[in-house]
Amino acid sequence: MKPTRALLAALLLAPLIAFGADKPTTEQLAFFENKIRPLLAEHCLECHSAAKGKTKGGLNMDNREDMRRGGESGVVVKPGDAEGSAIIAAVESRGDTQMPPKKHLSAEQIAALKQWIAMGAPDPREKNMSAVRPVLDHWSFKPVTSAPAAPMVKDLAWVKNAIDPFVLAKLEAKNMQPAAQPETGTPDEVRRKKEALLRRAYFDLIGLPPSPEQIRAFVADASPRAFEKVVDELLKNPHYGERWARHWMDTARYSDTGGVPERGFDQRFPYAWGYRDWLIKALNDDMPYDQFILHQLAADQIAAKPNPNWAALAFITIGQSSSNPDEIINERIDSVGRGFLGLTLACARCHDHKFDPVTQADYYALHGVFRSTTQPTEGPVIWGGDTASREYQTYEGKLRELQDHAWAAYLHIAKRENARMRANASKYFQWAIAVSKKVESDADRKALEALKVKLGLAGDDTYWLRGEFAPNFKFNGRDPIFGPFVALGEGNKKYFDEIMSGKRTGYNPVVLDFFRLAIMVRASFSEAGAPNWTP
Repeated sequence: MKPTRALLAALLLAPLIAFGADKPTTEQLAFFENKIRPLLAEHCLECHSAAKGKTKGGLNMDNREDMRRGGESGVVVKPGDAEGSAIIAAVESRGDTQMPPKKHLSAEQIAALKQWIAMGAPDPREKNMSAVRPVLDHWSFKPVTSAPAAPMVKDLAWVKNAIDPFVLAKLEAKNMQPAAQPETGTPDEVRRKKEALLRRAYFDLIGLPPSPEQIRAFVADASPRAFEKVVDELLKNPHYGERWARHWMDTARYSDTGGVPERGFDQRFPYAWGYRDWLIKALNDDMPYDQFILHQLAADQIAAKPNPNWAALAFITIGQSSSNPDEIINERIDSVGRGFLGLTLACARCHDHKFDPVTQADYYALHGVFRSTTQPTEGPVIWGGDTASREYQTYEGKLRELQDHAWAAYLHIAKRENARMRANASKYFQWAIAVSKKVESDADRKALEALKVKLGLAGDDTYWLRGEFAPNFKFNGRDPIFGPFVALGEGNKKYFDEIMSGKRTGYNPVVLDFFRLAIMVRASFSEAGAPNWTP
């Protein structure tokens, strides 16, 4: 797999650009990026760029706003009027000004400039980005250049590839020699070296040791390509994908659950294995790195219909769950930044990044991209299967039977509860009116409890109504459901112990069982094994 910096920029950074009020078309932007931006970078920005610390004639050309404002001699670009623009007069050497001063633009470049201005001079470069341009000069944000010339070395016979001269030059500079090849030495030394080399290759590539038969075969193979053949075999081994997919799964925060239970519910990812299998297959098939990235970010945009590559989208959807959709998006932005760019994009959530060229505006533009995507509740079928098999039909039949049974049970309970609620509607109205009034003293609370008993209302219904109509109602330690939580939250150990020991009665048994279980688990982790009421 080969990294493609341009692909990452297109996928992740292009959506972050604000285009201003004129809203250029896709074709106009493509024209600017292909024809005008390279021209400005090569011939203009050396002398007219605030980011480079040089704005001759007061003209800054590294963003749209400053370029259209012009310099000391006036406006240089008049959108829609190429012949009336000073920049065209300068590049055509009309009058006293010639730009660039040292090298004339070609006729093709001048024609491109005229065409660009005639179409309205579309320019996506925002002024706030000029502040981060110096950071973009860092080597890590530049494309890979051609390799430097190989240094001269003494032991030319040792050099087998383009990298070896650089390694050998460093060794020779320190009067060191490369380690001897496995084929050199006594027969016993050769055997030990080849065994060690084979074990390293196996553990490195597939994470498993070679068998005794494989060791004997490699030791006996005296051909110069013996090790090369072993590596080729290991790269074709299915375990290769399994071994290396584990590393990427860590980057993708792979899991079968959301990780944090909320309100007693732990979100599950029952089909996470599909993403795992896709990663293994992608690595075993030697999928190009640009495709590897594309599928994980936009597989559904590449292929209109569901297919196995859609499983790659789990890179985005697998992650820590939250009831707050913004937190889910923030987690996804962070994962994409770390995984594909090696950048901590999360730093720009609250402010412009202190070190990397990512502004807060960039962050929330990317946030908007994720916000505008939808995640279906029921995912499409992307893995083929024999739906006509007897086993599958049996499974489908049993599933429908259980679903029908569950739905029938739900309807039965709903019908019963609805009838009960309707029959007691007048009582609930009385209770709702009572709890909507301000409750301050113990006498008020006792009056409410007495009313509940008098009306004969179910406890769960009254708690729900109290939450709906009296949101400021303060629960106290005597509340049958929230009492233990209140005592625990206030640090009232004595009161809590009395509740748990049964000295104080009237508490919901389910809540008490919950706390007993928590105490038991806590005790199992303590050194002494003694119950401890603190969480």
